[in-house]
Amino acid sequence: MKIEVDAKNALKGLNEINAKAKDLEPLMKKLAGFLGDVTEDAFQGEYDPNNGQGWAGLLPATIKARQRKGHWPGKILQDDGDLASSIVTDFGSDFAQIGTNKVYAAAHQFGIDEFSDRSGELEARPFIGFSDQDAIEMEDMIAEFLSL
Repeated sequence: MKIEVDAKNALKGLNEINAKAKDLEPLMKKLAGFLGDVTEDAFQGEYDPNNGQGWAGLLPATIKARQRKGHWPGKILQDDGDLASSIVTDFGSDFAQIGTNKVYAAAHQFGIDEFSDRSGELEARPFIGFSDQDAIEMEDMIAEFLSL
């Protein structure tokens, strides 16, 4: 008995995938844009992009302070809009990223508790991240990019 395997088509497909993988910048651009959209949606919907739960409401003192400045009613984390407008994405041949240059962003993303060196508490209101469903969508983008 003799068994022959013709792997020409498989090798052709692998070579095509290899060629696409040499220039991942278009894929990274698309992934960075997707992360930007997820973050923008989180700000608009006032929810944690990781799990979809709404952000904690503002404290009464915060609402009063914003009323005095003429910024209430308004959106949480958007007193003057600086944080939301500071979100930037970047990408390259081997990365896609999202971030902000605002030093106070981490306090809002992760919260401040009684164990920090800052006084008082600040509820975490994550605005950067992605859900399991978002991860599936990004995996689909990768698969589509590499598909033959």
